[in-house]
Amino acid sequence: TRIAFCQLELATAEDIIDQIEQIASSGLLNRIVIDEIHTVLYDGHYREPLTRLRKLAVIDVPFVLLTATLPPSSQDALAEALDLIPDDVRVVRAPCTSPPNIVFQVVKVDHPGSLADNVIDCMRHDFKLKKDEKGIIWFCSKRVGQEFSEQNGIVFAHGGPECDKEKILNEWKDETWIGATTCLSHGINIKNIRFCIFFDAPFNMALWKQQSGRIGRDGQRSISRVYFCRPPRFDSKDPADHGGVVDMRDVLLNPEQCLRITAGLKFDGVATTCFASPNADLCGFCAKRYVSSSIFHLLSLLMTIQREVNKLESRLDRSSNSISATPARELPSTRDAHVPSQMDIDDECGIAPPVDLPDQKGKQKEDVFLDDGDYFHV
Repeated sequence: TRIAFCQLELATAEDIIDQIEQIASSGLLNRIVIDEIHTVLYDGHYREPLTRLRKLAVIDVPFVLLTATLPPSSQDALAEALDLIPDDVRVVRAPCTSPPNIVFQVVKVDHPGSLADNVIDCMRHDFKLKKDEKGIIWFCSKRVGQEFSEQNGIVFAHGGPECDKEKILNEWKDETWIGATTCLSHGINIKNIRFCIFFDAPFNMALWKQQSGRIGRDGQRSISRVYFCRPPRFDSKDPADHGGVVDMRDVLLNPEQCLRITAGLKFDGVATTCFASPNADLCGFCAKRYVSSSIFHLLSLLMTIQREVNKLESRLDRSSNSISATPARELPSTRDAHVPSQMDIDDECGIAPPVDLPDQKGKQKEDVFLDDGDYFHV
């Protein structure tokens, strides 16, 4: 089996399409696989070359279109954009596309000028990287990202023609943090990226989910935190909103719910919370809810214990008062009591008193007492 990788821009060129058709006609091409196909609908930079994929539809081989950030409501729009017949498309979808090991957090700041301070504080104190771990800071603006990276001594990658992406990634191997725009949102599969920080709100929910998906690829607990001052603006020119600008605004402006709910509704068609997701790490809201619930149950338990202790003390007090109120029974005094003598005991038991008889020599018998208290005369 042979696999040929080709950049999208090259794959849609006229001469390359001719070569692909020749390979397919010879029976050596089994299928065409296209990754991150959702960018046809989301990203204006890729929209034009991706729509040129229509030219590949004339090749009589199966197409495999891969994505983890395509809403169910956008499937028909994607098929239409690629000149595919929706009824001929077989969809294989995971029940949940939200990684359970990623912790989603959202933090609102009061002023845009405090974004940098919050991000720096997070890097230094909250997100302390262990040995061989790495982190990404996502920027919506190339200018802001360059300034921040230069001031804090970290490498920065962007999609401009002057940026050598391969060189930047090689430099990152010896560093911990990297700043980047959306250019690193795709095609990055580094296992030990542990944290990502969003310097201001992402453009839409698809981008938030896509960029957060760069972390935790080793299955370990990882954290995605958004610092924002204002939510993204909704473009009325794109009413379909495939990327989920409205959904991203809902997450940022309505923080009193699980952060997985809106993402689940958008990309999976099912509202799923952290508690309902198998083995999912708790998002920022659910973590606070869990702590608050635990404290509430602990206080309830302590109050119950205190009530039981009060009841027990009340019973003991009533029992003590009842004992002190009962008059003590007087015992007979032994001051003038008659102490019985041995003779009195003998009379009571019917024992005859000893009789003095002379012995053969005319001597009187002597009383001999035994150990058990009986006596006889000898």
